Amino acid sequence: MADGIRPPGNQAWVRNLAETLRAQGVPLTEAAELLAVVSADGWSGPAATAFGEFTAGTAAGARQMADIHAAVRDRVDGHSTFVHQLPHLWPDADAGERQRLVGLWRGAAEDVAAEIRKQAAELDRVGVPPPKVARPREPVEPAPVAHRWPTVDPDVQPNRPRPAAVPAAVAYGHRVVAEEQLFPQLLVGSRRVGLPWPRDTVGEVGP
Repeated sequence: MADGIRPPGNQAWVRNLAETLRAQGVPLTEAAELLAVVSADGWSGPAATAFGEFTAGTAAGARQMADIHAAVRDRVDGHSTFVHQLPHLWPDADAGERQRLVGLWRGAAEDVAAEIRKQAAELDRVGVPPPKVARPREPVEPAPVAHRWPTVDPDVQPNRPRPAAVPAAVAYGHRVVAEEQLFPQLLVGSRRVGLPWPRDTVGEVGP
């Protein structure tokens, strides 16, 4: 804040921010260095390949995060140095010089805020895969239609026309029916017609 009496800027707040960024940068840098040397020595096969690709991608992301954080840390450190110099310049400055210092401080603060927002957007993109380009779909040939057997036996379909009967088969069927009717008559019916019995050559049976 600049009121014309005190020098602009909040020296304590900027110093705390710079110290916090320096402390946070230590584990980020260590993680990037450790991940860069991780390897699958003595390990082979698809699992080792997948592990190597994963660790390489993770190490690259960690290094990118550490670099982004370091850029913000350095920018805030520089702004903190500028803000801490203002109290030393303020007492001997006249009104015009103080107005100039306020303008310098306001412009520097806006630049730092814009840089932090820019680096925050870069940090959000770390580890996010690029959008996939949609490939045009290849035409799919229709699958051949499998032959389906009829669910109803064609021989028993009610509307199917019956084939023409063979005359010999029809005659045989009539004869079978007639013999079946004649057989019980021979067993239990009265004999009204004499049957011609064949005579054998051995002898005759008579009265």
